[in-house]
Amino acid sequence: MAIDEDRLNEFIGRFAGDLGAVFHAATVLVGDRLGLYAAMGDGRPVTPADLATRTGCDERYLAEWLAAQAASGYAEYDAATQTFRLTEEQAFALTSPDNPLFAPGGMQVAASTIADVDLIADAMRTGDGVDWGSHNHDLFEGTDRFFKPNYIGNLVDAWLPALDGVVAELQTGARVADVGCGYGSSTIIMAKAFPNSRFVGSDPHGPSIEAARKTAAEAGVGRPLARPPTGPRPAVPRPGPPPPQPRRGRSAVPTTPTSRSTLVPTASVSATASVSATTGSSAAVPSTLTAP
Repeated sequence: MAIDEDRLNEFIGRFAGDLGAVFHAATVLVGDRLGLYAAMGDGRPVTPADLATRTGCDERYLAEWLAAQAASGYAEYDAATQTFRLTEEQAFALTSPDNPLFAPGGMQVAASTIADVDLIADAMRTGDGVDWGSHNHDLFEGTDRFFKPNYIGNLVDAWLPALDGVVAELQTGARVADVGCGYGSSTIIMAKAFPNSRFVGSDPHGPSIEAARKTAAEAGVGRPLARPPTGPRPAVPRPGPPPPQPRRGRSAVPTTPTSRSTLVPTASVSATASVSATTGSSAAVPSTLTAP
């Protein structure tokens, strides 16, 4: 097989860039978790010793971390003073979870996919599904942190007004189901913006709902619904054999087919609609968060 050297070098260059990005992602997550970006958010130049004083972290490790940020374009380095700083743009994207872009949240989601390699590989091998709650915990928190800024910037001011008549209904008073609400950011934002309406967020992932309830309570809009009973899905009787056909010459006795239903508890969220979800083998109602 003949190898095209130019195409090989092109691929190696792409791989090297991807590899560097993966390695750098870990430093972003460390900086976010330890509050290093936040400590540099004022834009003032710092040495590793300065940052150690601000954060209580080890100076030697911080020197390596700061060098990695500068090399990747996530911080500026001044060789004359041997100091590092965040530009206004870098601080905007790296320090505040309420800005339209919060980069560490996206990195957290990306990191969760690496942690899930075994889970996804098994699913691809067997063809089985992957339960949402089986994913790495960083997926749930990272998803909220990455998308919440967009909700803050667009949900009330742009997305809802784009739907004909919806804002007027919400202002007057409506009952709204936020299905798959996760940590409840969208539910809480709408509840605060439209106090005459009632919003019910539901999600099959219990820990996400617990986080949502805590945040809603802190925001002054939380009113948890009573938890419905959960447990194994009730067995559904299999249909019996069809009734015998009447013999010729005898009157047919009308038969009424037995109705069948799968008993899945639901959480009512409006006068005309309800939502339910299954988790694993249980027909459990999704945990719910409600905001008046």
